[in-house]
Formats: sequence, structure tokens, C-alpha cells
Amino acid sequence: MGRDERIMLAGEYALDLLEGEDLRQAQELAARDGAFRAEVDHWQGSFANLFDTDPVTPPASVLRGVEAQIFSRTKRSWRDFLPDFESRGAVIAIVAVKVVLIAALVWVLALR
Repeated sequence: MGRDERIMLAGEYALDLLEGEDLRQAQELAARDGAFRAEVDHWQGSFANLFDTDPVTPPASVLRGVEAQIFSRTKRSWRDFLPDFESRGAVIAIVAVKVVLIAALVWVLALR
């Protein structure tokens, strides 16, 4: 096993991602190989900050929204892809300004 494979195995072992033969191999290495044990300790120290936070439970509406988007059997309308109602006014204003600018550009070019 190469150095990169040992490092990856140590990281996966530190995160408790291994199963079966890979887990057995990592446990044996950790029991008899000090360098491998040190690598596992390094990974556990690196990952410690990720797990030192309190779990956050999102509001139920978030879960319902995710499930609705993933498992919804209803066909979506083309209007669902338009911006929200609050921002439609801004989109209409931007489109109107662009139309006016294009018309002005065409008018200026026509005068040449």
C-alpha cells in the first residue's frame, strides 16, 4: 500500500467511513503501526472542529420544501421559473430600459 493510500485510509478510518475488509485492515494497522496511528490522530484533530458544533434543526417548512421539490410528481409551469413577484417589477424595468436603449441605438445608427 502506497503512502497516499495509507493517508486516505487513515482519513476514512478517522471519519468512521470504513466497512468490511477495509475497516479490518485499518484496525490492524492502527493496532500495530505507530505511524498509521499518528496519521489517524492527525485526521481526527483536523476533523474535530467540524464536529464541535451543536446540531441545528431546520424549520419543518424547509424539509417540506425540499421533499416537495425532490419528490413532486406535478408538472411545473413555465411561470415557476420566472423570478418571484417581488422582483418582477425590477425585471420589467430592466427589460424596458434595454428596449429603450436598443431603440435609441437603432435610431442613432439610422441617422448616419
